[in-house]
Amino acid sequence: ALISVIIPCYNAEAFLADAVRSVQAQTHPDFECLLVDDGSSDGTRAQIERFAGADSRLRPIILPRNQGVSAARNAALDAARGEWVALLDADDLWEPQRLARLLQAAEATGADFVGDNLKIVTFPDGRLLRLALDPQELNGVVWTTESFLERCSYVSVGETLSILQPLMRRAFIDAHILRYDARFRSSEDFRLYAEALIAGARFATIGELDHHAHAAWIAAYAAFTFALRKGQVGAALGTLARTPGLLLAAPGVFARRIGRAVTRADEG
Repeated sequence: ALISVIIPCYNAEAFLADAVRSVQAQTHPDFECLLVDDGSSDGTRAQIERFAGADSRLRPIILPRNQGVSAARNAALDAARGEWVALLDADDLWEPQRLARLLQAAEATGADFVGDNLKIVTFPDGRLLRLALDPQELNGVVWTTESFLERCSYVSVGETLSILQPLMRRAFIDAHILRYDARFRSSEDFRLYAEALIAGARFATIGELDHHAHAAWIAAYAAFTFALRKGQVGAALGTLARTPGLLLAAPGVFARRIGRAVTRADEG
């Protein structure tokens, strides 16, 4: 099965080569890799063009200006030819067997989305700091809309399921016209996964540890989490206002979420 790997790139010259090499090292050989330059001001575009010239599996997509990660991913989704889609951020890496294991799990479970765990490591030496999520919580689970939304609570401490970057069945994505909302430059993953679940997607997770991120990504994520905690009521209400289907799908989840947000905001 052909897998379309999507890497959105913005000023990623310093670390993109490592991400690309981790894709090229996959034990599942049938892939295309769409490298989207999102209006970078460094040498990212030239680097992408060099990579594509040396490996026909790498396909460049050049956006005329910076539009954000959602627009970059959407451009790649529109151009993708694979049966499956996998996301990789330009400052992340994959272990060699990741795609093969996710595809095997998808075929075994009939899932439309299959996610796995992340290793948090230091950059550049790769020292393991911790796992992003509890493997036992992930392994062999098929998530319902309500259980997923509950585990993605904005006011949770630490990582939530919204950080997953699952293997996704393109036929399901296209059939339900799912795309990332370009109005958002954060929480775009959460929104797409939630909308997929509402549309009837089968979303499974496995506990294997096959995906790890640079410490720089974790630093950015920590800053993002702090910003949400400072403005958590507004963030929760803003998401609800722009995605009414989420509220209709699991009203109890959002009632509990906003109630906790108000309590914590009062405490702060």
